Order: sequence, then C-alpha cells, then structure tokens
Amino acid sequence: MIFACVLLQARQAMAIDVIINNSVPEKQLSKHKLRAIFTMNHRYWPDGENIKVYVLKDSHPTHKSFSRKKLNMFAHQLRRVWDRKTFSGTGYAPTIVKSELEMLEKIATTPFSIGYLLKVSDNESISTIVLP
Repeated sequence: MIFACVLLQARQAMAIDVIINNSVPEKQLSKHKLRAIFTMNHRYWPDGENIKVYVLKDSHPTHKSFSRKKLNMFAHQLRRVWDRKTFSGTGYAPTIVKSELEMLEKIATTPFSIGYLLKVSDNESISTIVLP
C-alpha cells in the first residue's frame, strides 16, 4: 500500500503540464525560453502581446515540482528573482493564484496567458505547451 502511494506521488510529480490560453501563437517552447518567461525576463509573445504569467503559491507542491522539474531551479530561487525585479523597480512578479482550479480558470479566460497544472483537464480554451 505504501509503495503504491509513493509510486502515485512520483508519477504526479512528473506529470506537470505547462498550459497556455489558445490565443498564444506559440505551441512549443524551449526550456530556456520557458525559464525566461517564468523568471519574467521574456515578457512578450512573438506577435508583441504581453505574456500574462500565473503561478501557484511558493509553498504549493505543484509549484515546487514545476520549478524543479521544468525550470531546473528551486521555488525559493524563483522567488528571489521575482523579489529582486520587484524591489529594484526593473520588473514585476507573476500573478499568484490560490489553487489549480483557479489557475485553469485564469488561463482559460485570460488571453496570452501561461501557467501550469499537475494534470490538464479537457478545456477548449487552453492548450498544452510542447517542451523538447
């Protein structure tokens, strides 16, 4: 029983999908560009539209896993990047949502937005980004 729980958690930790609103022109991103977007260094899509970034709270397990697995950094390192930009006046932090359900709703209803979920449900307004 314990082994089954550990196996399930391991699968879930790896099954994080990067999601975008269907208005986003790109359907594939490099890991480098994904990291640039979530560290708020890359702020515009190729067509010139502002990228609206949504994230979960720093302490949320999905956020920690996303930071580590997709961005190759720890959540606290990501927080430091955002804080440095905000406090120095050179940038801003992404919008924080309270839950994965709210993340899904925000991405589905906000044009040119990007976020992540543990598992994508069927929704016509979002797409999953392909990462190499």
